[in-house]
Amino acid sequence: MMEEVEPETPPNKTLFCRIQQPQSSEHNSNTSNLNSTTNNSNTNNRSNNMLVTLLSKMQPRNLSCFADTTFTENTTDHLQFQIPSMLENIRKGITVDDKGKEKDKDKDKDNVHVESKRVRNKRKEIQGGALSKLYKLTDLDHKSNRVPILCTDRWNVTETLATCISNKATCKENRRMACLVLNNLSIPFENKAFLVKRNDLLSALMVVIRNMSAESYLCCICLFNLSFLEDAKGALLHYCCNSHSHANNTVSALEEPSSFTNNGTGTSTGTGTGTDAHSPLESPLSLVRTTEQMVSTYTGILIDDTNSSSTTTTTNNNSILNKGKRTKVRSSVEGEAVRWTIGLVRNLTSTKEGCLILGQTQLPKLMTTIISGSNPDVRFWGRDSLEDFCVQSLVHLAQHAPSLVVLRNIGAKDSLAHLVGQGGIHDLRAATIIARIEEFEQVQSTAASAAALEQEREEERYTTIKF
Repeated sequence: MMEEVEPETPPNKTLFCRIQQPQSSEHNSNTSNLNSTTNNSNTNNRSNNMLVTLLSKMQPRNLSCFADTTFTENTTDHLQFQIPSMLENIRKGITVDDKGKEKDKDKDKDNVHVESKRVRNKRKEIQGGALSKLYKLTDLDHKSNRVPILCTDRWNVTETLATCISNKATCKENRRMACLVLNNLSIPFENKAFLVKRNDLLSALMVVIRNMSAESYLCCICLFNLSFLEDAKGALLHYCCNSHSHANNTVSALEEPSSFTNNGTGTSTGTGTGTDAHSPLESPLSLVRTTEQMVSTYTGILIDDTNSSSTTTTTNNNSILNKGKRTKVRSSVEGEAVRWTIGLVRNLTSTKEGCLILGQTQLPKLMTTIISGSNPDVRFWGRDSLEDFCVQSLVHLAQHAPSLVVLRNIGAKDSLAHLVGQGGIHDLRAATIIARIEEFEQVQSTAASAAALEQEREEERYTTIKF
């Protein structure tokens, strides 16, 4: 059973430092039960039967009606005296202090600088305290507060948190805590339908991911949670962020790296609506291209570092050290960002539209690269691990002919060949993908032979008529 993620508070670390693994606590009953399949005796059957075994079709959860749900009755009475003051304190850390910038002629410049710094530190403390209280109100012990806090017309939690995480004035600790609150709020299905319609939130998440900050993996978890809603998949696939839409809302928004604004096949649009008249593949600021660029950058770092640690394996002691280094790299903020982004890809490719769009990106090739550079022993591939997400995504892509052609062209059969014969669910998935590719190649070969034979007959007929 695929699960949604409710991360606990990981320690605040820099890049390539080990972080606490997020814990999965809430189940989603509408997804395909790939992990419940343990029978590996039918790997020689036709690929269609194997896909039916792997991908059981279930009723999708369409809960868009919950987006209009508001809680204005007694359900929010116990929160009405807490939430407004918390949001006000959070906004204090975002507001630019104009008074602190004014220079008094009677004071020295050094005194003004010290006073301004003291005011900023005070505001950070107030903002951090408010975010910590809001996180406690939405944690696992108080999960009943998640829907009333978000789906109400008494206050606007989404706008405040979106501005907080995308604002340059927000310190890293407070941005991280705001992302954790958003992750908690993104778990209930009623909240998913509400959040996916908020362009300001999606724009803020894209800003953090494009900036490649240490909190990017938390934004990826938030998108991963939202993608469990069936109606949200199309919205996420086609979301394109206007490069100036969010920056105009806050003066001190995080800067956009030039690698995103200048990379890609298209240009950014100026609709400002969160949706784009262009294809998501044409805009470098779309969710698809943003996540592709991040995975491409981080995968190169992870694979290079992992390969460098495995080239000098000569003794048992070296193997232990290399295994520890591999685990440390995969547990870094970069590794977690890649992991949950591929989890998002796994959910989005469960639809035909998702396979057609994501199959035209570099993500399939990156996933096969990850599988080739991972530990060859599948016993270490736990559920919801990076490798598990990659293989499941490739199974989804193998369902449709256009994306199946992509898998054949990138050499997915060779990348998955070492999984066949090891037993378990990964063996079955790899055998399914390989069987689909081989069946497709056989059909293509038969069609090519028939076309060549028909052309030869046409040439003979033309020659007979001519003479």
